[in-house]
Amino acid sequence: MTAKHKADPGAGQLVRSIGPWGLAAVVFNGMIGAGVFALAGSVANFSGSWAPLVIASVGLALLPVVLVFAALAGLFDETGGPFLYVNAAFGPTAAFQTGWVQCLSTVASTAANANLLADYVLRIAPASR
Repeated sequence: MTAKHKADPGAGQLVRSIGPWGLAAVVFNGMIGAGVFALAGSVANFSGSWAPLVIASVGLALLPVVLVFAALAGLFDETGGPFLYVNAAFGPTAAFQTGWVQCLSTVASTAANANLLADYVLRIAPASR
């Protein structure tokens, strides 16, 4: 697959130039993020030797969500992500709510990642307690 450039990079518009592997990496990071470091032990405690199968089945269950977002991204030339998609389908009120939910979830996930980092630093350097 080759990327088709719809806009001139100097014109101040976004260029769609990410390839399939880059897209896969972005989606993997967005869906899993740092949670893979925190949740792997919990999943292993809960499911024992079935942990790899549990993780793979959850990834498979999320595949339709990934495919829907990929299809929606291909329908729009503008930026905006979920806000843009919801605005086109349900109007500005639902899009406003979607934007705020996305903003708050980003703040919450950033706080959770900071908490995870602090926990790991304290495990590595217990003298800093």
